[in-house]
Amino acid sequence: MSLATRLLATGLLLCSTSSWASSFSLPIWKEEAESRGYVLPKPIGLNLSYMSMEQGIAVDSIGFEGLAYKQDPIPVFPGVTIPGFEVPIGPEMIDISAAPGRQKSEVLSLRADVWIFPFLNVYGMWVS
Repeated sequence: MSLATRLLATGLLLCSTSSWASSFSLPIWKEEAESRGYVLPKPIGLNLSYMSMEQGIAVDSIGFEGLAYKQDPIPVFPGVTIPGFEVPIGPEMIDISAAPGRQKSEVLSLRADVWIFPFLNVYGMWVS
């Protein structure tokens, strides 16, 4: 069973009418707000979103600057060495080619919210 299927099944189970106590209603002070003429949204919300995107990537150029490698000391005679030094690496010394690439992204998000008071909405979000 995939993760999306599990999340959807869990959400449906949590939102079923038998899982909520009938004596408790949200938001708190709902009746007072409605008696004053306010129209309130649904007290609990659940949103499950999935996005998949794939596209090509074109590499126009690759460049390097300031590359060098360190030359180790060179022994000339026993006890005599030439100290090491840095050798610059030019662009003609490196052959780099890039094949066309592909980029693929998949995002699964779950957002749940609840109106605690008519003026206070609390939500949590999970993104994968």
